[in-house]
Amino acid sequence: MAKILKALIGICAIFLIATVISAQNTTTGRTGKERQEVQVRNEGATSSTQERLKNAREFLEQKRLEIQNKIQAQKEILAKRLAKISEQKRKIVERIYDRINNLNKRITDHYLDVLEKLAKILEKIESRIAKFKSQGAETSEVEKCVQNAKLKIEKAKETVLVQAQKVYSAPQITTEKNLKLNVGVIRKKFYNDLKLVEKSVKDARSAVQNCAILLGKVAETKEKPATTTPATTTPATTTPTTPILP
Repeated sequence: MAKILKALIGICAIFLIATVISAQNTTTGRTGKERQEVQVRNEGATSSTQERLKNAREFLEQKRLEIQNKIQAQKEILAKRLAKISEQKRKIVERIYDRINNLNKRITDHYLDVLEKLAKILEKIESRIAKFKSQGAETSEVEKCVQNAKLKIEKAKETVLVQAQKVYSAPQITTEKNLKLNVGVIRKKFYNDLKLVEKSVKDARSAVQNCAILLGKVAETKEKPATTTPATTTPATTTPTTPILP
């Protein structure tokens, strides 16, 4: 049991994003249609957390071509804006823009992996709760924690999906002298967006960790041997035998 709890508490750490490229990021806003698609992805309370995450990944795969087409359109706009910039610097800016989009895909894919792992851990915790509950243990607190963790995972999933579909607009190019400043706008926007996604995933991870800790406390109460109060023995009093009279 100790090994199981240790594995549950030792939840995989989320990789912190190291360096984000110097690039500018103006995101294309979510349309009403995109917001509706986000709502459609909520398949209802009957589906498990793992199923909803699987559906989210499948949804993203279906959107890949559309996302790539939008990115390509922005790259063509960027090429026109860079027409008067020297070739060397033009290639640098174009490479930065490509790296931003590629990094966005890689990080959001990673976060979906993290959420799927958290969902699996949560299912194991639920299985242990059911076992302890059948043995008469008090599990209401950890059950509430599990429900909260599910909500956190669901929220993080939606945040990741929104970020995964973002297509960053080509940076506005003013002059070659201001090129670094122009590209810096997209870099800052991209960095801030990823920080929000990272926080959402970390909140989900912390919620699952809390459930594992609470489950450990329930396990301790079940495995702790009952303490028996030693009975106080009073010395036997011997009643003097009355001599039989003749």
